[in-house]
Amino acid sequence: MWWLGSAIGRSRAPLWLLPLGVVVAGFCVPALAADWSLKFGASQSLTLDDNIDLEEDNRDTALMSSTAFDLDLLALGKTYKIELMPRVSFQKTFFSEEPDDWSYFPSGTLLLSKWTKRTTYDLVATYARSEASSNELVDGVFTEDEGDQLSYAVTGTITNRVNHRNTLIWSNALNLVDYTLPSDDLVPSLTATSTGTWRREMSELVTGNLTGSVQYYEPDSPTLDSRLLYRATVGATARLSKRLTVTAAAGGVFLDPENDSLTADVIWNVAADYKLKTTNYTFSAARDLSPSQDGTLDDTYSARLGVSHQVNDMLSIALSSSYVLQRDEEGDSSAFIVSPSLNYQLSRDWTSSLSYRYIETEDEIEEAYSNAVTLTLSYGTYLIP
Repeated sequence: MWWLGSAIGRSRAPLWLLPLGVVVAGFCVPALAADWSLKFGASQSLTLDDNIDLEEDNRDTALMSSTAFDLDLLALGKTYKIELMPRVSFQKTFFSEEPDDWSYFPSGTLLLSKWTKRTTYDLVATYARSEASSNELVDGVFTEDEGDQLSYAVTGTITNRVNHRNTLIWSNALNLVDYTLPSDDLVPSLTATSTGTWRREMSELVTGNLTGSVQYYEPDSPTLDSRLLYRATVGATARLSKRLTVTAAAGGVFLDPENDSLTADVIWNVAADYKLKTTNYTFSAARDLSPSQDGTLDDTYSARLGVSHQVNDMLSIALSSSYVLQRDEEGDSSAFIVSPSLNYQLSRDWTSSLSYRYIETEDEIEEAYSNAVTLTLSYGTYLIP
């Protein structure tokens, strides 16, 4: 169930790529002409979860610690931007049935931007390492094999403003996920996507867009076929009032698997944002079809609701909730998540947050739920200038 990754801290970074010859040519800029800044950050989080594996028959309570250090080096010139953001984190699980040792996870992001009067070039490269096990990645495999999941990503985008009403956007993406596990059932998975968008400003309040993409997906198993998907959507964003903005899009997904006939289905999404002086309400709902980690096609329905309120200059509170229904060849599965949070600015450099998260999941086999409380203390300051 991919949508549980963010909830239990096992997320996978997306990866995207633009033809490097086009991008690199646009980034030949004199670095010394930039204004430089360097920001240092550190955070410590403690999470107490009463069911870390979301298994109702074998509930396991644990205290999870996460310590992170990061840097943000930014060079901002008149027509370009260069940003490097390395990060390291140390994680350990206490008091569980099988407590983990300290684990070290490096990650980083490099952003390059170059713009002219009408055209902007953007390139983003990311790397991340996380924990993985054969039990989680391969169906029907139960071993003690544990290792790392390595995610490499490059994203490139060219945005060209044709005139004051029309904008063309072309994005190419490449994503590679590899594993250090000693498993013959796992091979690197690859996703390559090319997307084109035409955006037109119908009026000062309404913007329309037409988007088409093609995606090639190679699953992480040598026994599964690759997938080729085509997407096309038409949508619009409208500012209905000073406070309310709505967005909607609809289209189709065309699936062309290697050993099957062409199939098609409908996808859609809607969203709304309502802003008051100190309170913000957001809502979204969508239906999407996409390849899963094992190469099958997931049919996903989702709905999300969020509320945030700025109590004063130091204190803010928020509430978010979501429901996801996923349908695949193994049957239906669902997850309901609700999370209230409180954020307090202790000083100019220190912030704190306290949050609660409830998860309830259900599939063809069992139901499970977990409760978690997280306390986070963060520090951030500029070393340059």
